Amino acid sequence: MGSSGMKEVVTDDDLLIEILHRIPCLKSAIQCQSVCKQWRSLISSNFFQNRFRERHQSNFDQTRRGEDFTVKCCKLHVLLMVPPPMDVFSFEFSLDFIGQEWCVAGSFYGFLLYAKGEYWHNLYMICNPITKQSVTLPPAPISGETKMGTVFLGFACDDSFRTFKVVRLVALCGRITSVLRVCVFSSETGQWSHSMVSTPTPMRWPSKPSPAVHHGGWLLWGAVDWKYTIVYDIHNSKFVSIVDPPEDGDGQRSDGLMLGLGLCCGAVCIAQLRTRGYVLKIWQLNEQPKWSLKRMVKLQECIVDGRQWLLGLWLIAIHPYDCSIVYLGLDSGKILCCNLKTSTIKLTSECNCDYKSDPMCEHHLYLWKDTYHLCFPLWPPPVPQYNTSQLN
Repeated sequence: MGSSGMKEVVTDDDLLIEILHRIPCLKSAIQCQSVCKQWRSLISSNFFQNRFRERHQSNFDQTRRGEDFTVKCCKLHVLLMVPPPMDVFSFEFSLDFIGQEWCVAGSFYGFLLYAKGEYWHNLYMICNPITKQSVTLPPAPISGETKMGTVFLGFACDDSFRTFKVVRLVALCGRITSVLRVCVFSSETGQWSHSMVSTPTPMRWPSKPSPAVHHGGWLLWGAVDWKYTIVYDIHNSKFVSIVDPPEDGDGQRSDGLMLGLGLCCGAVCIAQLRTRGYVLKIWQLNEQPKWSLKRMVKLQECIVDGRQWLLGLWLIAIHPYDCSIVYLGLDSGKILCCNLKTSTIKLTSECNCDYKSDPMCEHHLYLWKDTYHLCFPLWPPPVPQYNTSQLN
C-alpha cells in the first residue's frame, strides 16, 4: 500500500500477461492461444502483442539483419522472405492453401497479393501466409479493356495494417501515351474507383514491369528495359514522375544492364550488375528524385571465397536491411548470397519446385522482375478486412 492509501489492483489477466509475454518463442506464444478462451483473448489483444514486441524487438531487429532468407518458389515467381525470429518457421510453411489458379502479384511486409491469372487479371486476394487468413476482393471493373495490355499492380497497407489500397492500371505494350485509366480499391469504401490519370511526360509502357515497391505513399515500378522508373502517388492518385535510370561513371545510361529495384534500410535502391568485369553498384533514390551512387565494387577483385560462382550470374535482389548483401541467381535454380562485408559468395538456397509435375522448372531464370519480398513484422498481423456495407 502506498502513502496515499490507495491499492494497486492486480487481476489474474495482468499476471497472465506478465508471464506469457516473456515466452521466448513466437511459435509457443501463438500455440498458447489454444489453451483456453481466456488465453486466446489475452494473446490476441493489442496490449499483449505490444508488450511482446517491446520485450523481443531488439532480438528481432538483430535477426532480420542476417544474410539468410527463407526462399519459396511459386510458379516461376520467387519469394524472398526475411524469416521471423523465435522459430516461427518451425511451423510448416506452405502456400498449398492457395488454389493453383492464383498467382503471386504483389507483396507488402507479411502479406501477399494474389491474382487469378498470370498476365492479365481482375480478380484479387490478400493473404497472410503465416496465419493462412485471406480476403478476396470484388472483381475490378474492366469495361473497355483489352486483354492484350499489361497489368501494373500495387498494394499497400497503413501503418496499423487495418486499411489497404490496391492500385491497378492496364497499359498497351509498346504504345506511347500520357493518359491512363487507373483503378483503385480502397478497404474503407469496399469499392473500386477509376479515373483517367496523366503522366508527367508521354511514355512507351513496358511489356513486363517489376513488382511494385511501396515507399512513403509512392508505388514504384521499374521497366525491364530500364528506360525509366514509374512513380505513382497512392494517396493523391497521380503519377509523380518518370525517373531516368542511374548513370554510369562515364555518363552513359545503364540501359540493358541487370538492375534490381527494392527497399533497403527504408530507402528506394537499385542494385546494378555489369556482367563485363562483374561490377556491382548500389544506387539510392533521393528526394529530387534522382539516383545517387552509394557503393561500387568489382566482384572479381573483392570476392575471396566463392569466386567459382562468378559465371552466368543473374541479379535478384538487395537485402532489405543491409545494402552490403545482394542476392544472385543461376538459371539452374540456385540462389547465391553475395556479402560485400565478408567478401564472400555462398550458396544459400536451391529451387524447391517439383520438376516432374512442372517441366518449366527446368528452365529457371531468377530475375528481379519475378521476385517478391516478404519482410514479416514481429507479430503476424491479421489480414485487413474491407467495408462491405456498399456491396449488393
